[in-house]
Amino acid sequence: MGIASKIRINCLSLICFTCFLATASAKELTFYVTDFGIDQYKKDGVLKTGDDFANAKSSVFPELPKEGQVLIVMPPHQNLEKLTDDQIRQEILSQLKSRVESGIGKGVETYELQIIQHIGKETYFDDKHQKAVNRFGKCAYDAIAELRSYLASTDHKNLSFHGILGSNGTKVFSENIDAWKMYMNDATFFDGRAFKTPMIDTIRALGPENVRIFNTAGDLPAPNIFKHSIGNHDVAKSLKDMFPAITVGWVDPLDRIDIFGKGHLAAMKYNPEKKFLVKLWNSSGYSKPERLSSADLHSKWASTSVSTTQESGVSMKMKVEPDSVHKDSTGTLDKLKKDVLKSQQSDDMSWSVKGKNQAARIHPSSSEEKICLSLRVLSVEAEKKPLSDGVMTLAGIGWLEGFVIDPNNHDIILIGRFVPNWPTLYLDDLVVNMRNVWHRESYPYCSLDPRPQDVMNLNQLASRTGLVTSIEQMHEFFRQLGAAWGPQTVVVGGVPRTSRHAHIMIDADYHMKKLSQGLVEIPPIRSCLDIVIDDAKKRLNSTGQIPALGMSMSRFWFHIGRDEPTYQQSDEIICLEKCSVVVLTEKQRMAVDGTLSDDYSQDDSHAGIFAQQLSEHFQQAAVQVSEYADLENLFRLNAILQAMRLYNAADQANLNLRFYLKEYVCQADSPMPDSLPGLANFKQAEEQFMQGSSLYQYILFPMSCGGVSMEITVSDKQFSKIDAARLNQLRRMVLQTRPTPDTLSWRLQ
Repeated sequence: MGIASKIRINCLSLICFTCFLATASAKELTFYVTDFGIDQYKKDGVLKTGDDFANAKSSVFPELPKEGQVLIVMPPHQNLEKLTDDQIRQEILSQLKSRVESGIGKGVETYELQIIQHIGKETYFDDKHQKAVNRFGKCAYDAIAELRSYLASTDHKNLSFHGILGSNGTKVFSENIDAWKMYMNDATFFDGRAFKTPMIDTIRALGPENVRIFNTAGDLPAPNIFKHSIGNHDVAKSLKDMFPAITVGWVDPLDRIDIFGKGHLAAMKYNPEKKFLVKLWNSSGYSKPERLSSADLHSKWASTSVSTTQESGVSMKMKVEPDSVHKDSTGTLDKLKKDVLKSQQSDDMSWSVKGKNQAARIHPSSSEEKICLSLRVLSVEAEKKPLSDGVMTLAGIGWLEGFVIDPNNHDIILIGRFVPNWPTLYLDDLVVNMRNVWHRESYPYCSLDPRPQDVMNLNQLASRTGLVTSIEQMHEFFRQLGAAWGPQTVVVGGVPRTSRHAHIMIDADYHMKKLSQGLVEIPPIRSCLDIVIDDAKKRLNSTGQIPALGMSMSRFWFHIGRDEPTYQQSDEIICLEKCSVVVLTEKQRMAVDGTLSDDYSQDDSHAGIFAQQLSEHFQQAAVQVSEYADLENLFRLNAILQAMRLYNAADQANLNLRFYLKEYVCQADSPMPDSLPGLANFKQAEEQFMQGSSLYQYILFPMSCGGVSMEITVSDKQFSKIDAARLNQLRRMVLQTRPTPDTLSWRLQ
């Protein structure tokens, strides 16, 4: 849904995006954080934090009621220097809380929070002024984060935040990622002055599909020589080449001649009357120009899906949109839905529909036997103490396939595949992920990070390799390296640190580290050591020269497949179509303080081969490694819940989710250690080549860091109705095979 729809038809926004308690009246609150950059302040204290836009020079949405307009005004530099960051933040927060609470009381659901920088053309190139603006910007974004937490604590769970930044506002935004990354859903940049490197980090934090960059004809020139600004259209196009999912467009105002400076931020203000010629850039060139208003520009490409920062590790960020769901035209889902309802013929707590027997050691995608689970009955049974095994383990359901909405029984029925010995999901997993999705928390992620001091120690040791002159010295050298590689810090986000979900992510990450270093084996996946050794041997035999092998660090993390998840959809049923778990990798560079960051300038081809092999064979690996099977279960669970919330399934079923969202106390929590032992391995490889039959010996020591990023963003684009007939059949099976309305679970085969 575009910005225009959200402002003009807030009731439609509520229907489409609120998936809360059936008895609740909470409304979705939408916040647009805007910043026009320089020349927005006024002298003599005319503008103050907390004011509406009556005296402001600009606004993106001027038609908003004054109760939805809130200024965040930077004080003059001499005043700012006298204040601590905490004082600045608290003053902003106090005004935001007061204005937003007042607006909520008057029924306002959409707000523009406009940051006013105290900087102009005469001070724009002054480093002192830019640092002051950056400092204030960080305080402002921190205060907005605290506003979000405050509203969430007062039962306003349906909150979304969207950035609309122009000029120097893009620079402040891109250089304060840590301040907003936990709550900002997406961002649109107009004639930005952000530089390319921090913009790359910004795109990764938001997710490429949630970033839009527009350059306007007639804007002032922006650099692309020593510094590279996104205000230069060639820089924006280069970012599109790096991140194909971002939107990059050229906007030409039709009401003026293209004179330098006259086009600056011309399209940033939402205006149905102002017309532009708009064309988008992609790898094959520009799209056909469209005649659009600036209101169309905001509405056409603005994103309303939830997206948060990507970390190394496990990322469960998924983009789920209605276009991801395809209509099932084959009738299969209808048949399955009928069979499930038809099997509802006894008073047992569980029931099944018989079919083929499946072998124990296969992946669930190869199984035809399905488990159905009633969320309504589950919540009733879970209130009984002690919990039964069937309730605790969701009746054995693990690899989720979809869900059926059953309005007649005020129920949502989960559908999953069943094979013997495949790990089951737990009630805790369902509750933790449901709260994450419904409360729009940061997507679940984890990482195992080396300590900066250990990285520095390794770098110092590696610099001494030239002093090693014998095999014995080499073994001692690598023994010292192994000892220097200390414990890895455990980082968890998006879910409680003590949750079973968090432990699964960390366990899967730790196993992947072992696999990458050859400490465990899963044929045909080769470790990084074996890949490097094989490559070295090939080069040696083909060139007769010993390849240079230095210290290289790369991070790996589990992630959802590109452009996934996708879904099939029919009436009152949605099923996952694609939800692949893959491994991503980035080469790391070390700063002087030992901290690591992604090195975008080069790739580690050996790490890339390992990541590709594990991605291609992940399901095969999951059959052998329970940690991977558990992780795949969680990715699918989160994707199903994202679709459930997006389509208001609970409201359609009139199912009260309060037990899951508020009342249930997790049973499987356990302490998470602060760190895990660092992993190190090396292999000794011998290879002869023809020049004098000399024997060369290679000893390699790879290092990796990373984890899991369950980064799952869901929007309409991922839903299709192509397979509607099959889904309708499935839905009928689910509903017709249910023994009684009070049956907890049953099977389809």
